Amino acid sequence: MNIIYITTKILTYPGAYLKGVFEHLVCRMLGIPVCGGGYLQGDEWCGHAEHEPAGTPVKAWLVCFLPGLAQCVLASIFFGASVGPLLIFGLRGGEIAWLVFFLAVVSLFLGVSMISNVFPHWSDARRLWHLFYGTPTEEELQLMEAEIDDAIAAIETMEEEAVEEDEETEEAEEGEVEARYAAEETIAEPPALIEEVPLDATEEEEAEDEAAEEICEILTEEKLEEILEEDVAAAAQPAAPPQAAPKFAGLAAKIIFAPSNACFMAGAALERFGITAILAIGITVLLLVLNYV
Repeated sequence: MNIIYITTKILTYPGAYLKGVFEHLVCRMLGIPVCGGGYLQGDEWCGHAEHEPAGTPVKAWLVCFLPGLAQCVLASIFFGASVGPLLIFGLRGGEIAWLVFFLAVVSLFLGVSMISNVFPHWSDARRLWHLFYGTPTEEELQLMEAEIDDAIAAIETMEEEAVEEDEETEEAEEGEVEARYAAEETIAEPPALIEEVPLDATEEEEAEDEAAEEICEILTEEKLEEILEEDVAAAAQPAAPPQAAPKFAGLAAKIIFAPSNACFMAGAALERFGITAILAIGITVLLLVLNYV
């Protein structure tokens, strides 16, 4: 099986290489780490980009769908450029005709190589099916529990920090109030001392004291407003819910994506044995033979 698979990938190397490139780009867009050394390796990842498993059904479905869509678009372009000269007009002679015939054959080869590498890798299709219709494994359950515990611990830490900040704020406010009372007691002096002070100086000091009290009140109000704004802003930020990985699809998604998922599974199974490339090459050769016989 492995020899047949790699042989078909080598025979259709333009499409196999581009399929790996498209998968690499899609994984980069979705934030999935790519860990392969190349697109034409001598193993089961030949013609694909080896990457980490997708964590959500949406990402898994896009990894299977988008590279195949790009391959289909390119295949339709190359087939469109070759079908006319080869099957409709049936060019058979003349220098220009043979040049067009050669270009049409090259275009047909490119189209066949693209259509032979449409389906996703078997592990991607199996992962997609698992996220839609499977059940979590023991490792995945442990991963979910660990992530939930981490999220709960983070929320508890945030709550403790908020309580500590509130206590510090209350202590600071109490200290300001005590300092304010102490300042007022210091200002209140015995009548004998006040009588010895000249009238103008006393009025000036009272004015300064009143100004200082107003400044303290303004600063205290501003600080309280800042603290209140910070508390309101902190309360407005919702706590991040625990994200379980991997996520599994719901019932509606299972029904809607059932045809495409089944197609991915069937196509990946056929490609795993090299059957897609054999069928594409065989049908193309048969059409050419029937057209020119």
